[in-house]
Amino acid sequence: MYFRMLGPLEVSLDGRGPVPLGRTQRRIVLAKLLAEVNRTVPVGLLVEAVWGGCPPRSAEQQIQTAVWRLRRAFAAAGCGAGDGGDTAAARIETTASGYALHAVEEQVDASVFRRLTREARAHAADDPRQAIARYREALALFRGPALGDVPAAFAESVAARWEERRVAALEECVELELRCGRGHGLIDELGDLVRRYPLRERLRGHLMSALYGADRRAEALAAYQEGRRAVVAELGLEPSPHLSELHRRILRGEPAAGGAAPSTGRAPGEEPAIPPAWLPSDIPDFVGRSEQVERISRTLAGEAGPSGRLRVESLTGPPGAGVSTLVVHAAHLVRADFPDGQLYADFAAPGTETADDVLRCFLRGLGVSEPAVPTAPRQRVGLYRTLLSDRRVLVVLDNVVSAGQVRPLLPGGPSSAVLVAARAPLTEIPGCRTVEVDALSTDEAVELLTSIAGLERVLRAPAAVHGIVQAAGHLPMTVRAAGAHLAARADTDLSAFLRRLSDPGRRLDALTLGTLDLREGLARRLVGLPQEAVDLWYALGLLGTGEVSLQAAALTGGVTPARAEGLLGLLVDRRVLDPAPAPPGAPPRYRLRELFGLYARERGLLTLPEPVRRRALPGAGDRRAMRVTTAG
Repeated sequence: MYFRMLGPLEVSLDGRGPVPLGRTQRRIVLAKLLAEVNRTVPVGLLVEAVWGGCPPRSAEQQIQTAVWRLRRAFAAAGCGAGDGGDTAAARIETTASGYALHAVEEQVDASVFRRLTREARAHAADDPRQAIARYREALALFRGPALGDVPAAFAESVAARWEERRVAALEECVELELRCGRGHGLIDELGDLVRRYPLRERLRGHLMSALYGADRRAEALAAYQEGRRAVVAELGLEPSPHLSELHRRILRGEPAAGGAAPSTGRAPGEEPAIPPAWLPSDIPDFVGRSEQVERISRTLAGEAGPSGRLRVESLTGPPGAGVSTLVVHAAHLVRADFPDGQLYADFAAPGTETADDVLRCFLRGLGVSEPAVPTAPRQRVGLYRTLLSDRRVLVVLDNVVSAGQVRPLLPGGPSSAVLVAARAPLTEIPGCRTVEVDALSTDEAVELLTSIAGLERVLRAPAAVHGIVQAAGHLPMTVRAAGAHLAARADTDLSAFLRRLSDPGRRLDALTLGTLDLREGLARRLVGLPQEAVDLWYALGLLGTGEVSLQAAALTGGVTPARAEGLLGLLVDRRVLDPAPAPPGAPPRYRLRELFGLYARERGLLTLPEPVRRRALPGAGDRRAMRVTTAG
């Protein structure tokens, strides 16, 4: 079975003609599943795709019926499309939160396009003619606007995204063809493209180079002036530095066969042979987070957010929630949208602790030689933004503590995007959207533990499995550590492991393995906080109450309620303390997660002064007043 979405929606089987899909509703559902192939699409998003903001009461049932009829249509065409059967056949799977269309790469024209463009980029440096052939094969897959016959708002966004990918691939292909001396045959095609996209300076630079290479210098200069008028009229800006440099070369009669290129400290016209691809590897057993992944993908792909503005997405959550893992996973899913590279930096890694450290690394990755890196910080930022001005680069920043680390690394134009894993919300960055990440659901945590420890062992002790994930707080880090312990000891009984977790004094040790260390994650999250806030958090761990009032927290820490509220707010921002429900008009209440409380207690016993320990430890002093305050 072959799915075609780079044009009108079409499904065929072994060249026997299209598979009848039926009503428009079914076509919209299939188009949405196909746009997110091999990923779960929540039922709510399918309902929104079909009916927008006005769904009928029976919307979910109608979605279920549409999926059932699509499966029947696939089966009638000779493809096993149910929830089981041949895993190589395209099929629609029912998941915990929605549906997923599963298909291998060669069954979807969009996936084939991605493969061909990846191969083209891999060949670009050493075999440009082979790369050109791959690009042209990929571009021939387009039969018109993607999902052009699907009457849904999301289809328009998908079409815009795929048109951007098509034009980006065409720009890269044309650049190689110019370098191979084929510019003369590209003039008509480039002229049409520039008329359609008058503000795409890379295309205009290619047209100027093609005209200049064909001894049509006056027309090349006229193309520049036409583009300058368009940019000034639409944006109030002058052309970019590299297009202006190409214009100057043509005026001076210098060679410009390779098109425009930014000044990077390399030889004139030379660009990095390979775009930076710095993302860490994606984990193979990623589970859950379907709604967050959907939102991030839509934002970074340009389906959400104001048009023409830089896309910045920030993820935050409690230690152990897997924020960094989710960021890397989402970045891999959208990397095809950023053909000019993916930059990655971890602010917790040695050598990249400051924004300037990262900026220098990024400039080197973008092709700037060490001697060409400016000495002044502002000039470094300016060069970085110039290099990204018309490139499509994904910037991924991990373990960010403050907005000050992010600001110098924000590209200046809308073509690139920024994805951040932050230890606290970055609300002071204009336009930054925050995605909250929390613990896994019980089903997701069980799925993760099963994937690591093994299905057979889990099926033998289902009650113990639920107890283990609960003791691990449903946090991906601690669930993964528990699964890793079990996988390393095949003879360990799950019920015995659960009994070990039931001992608070042993639990953190049992949920730690190598880099899967919740203690370390909590310790790093506290870095940079006032010592008074850290001591208050330790004291709450000694207090031992899962939920505490503002008054009780103030009494425990030996501070005024007003001061306590400010310190507790800092702890909430760092996601080591959670706000708890409180009656309207009542003072705020707070909740300390059990695992976090175990670590806070350990540290409090080791570091807090004796008077603070006496106030907080159960059984020390007058606890009756404490209970009254806590209950209030």
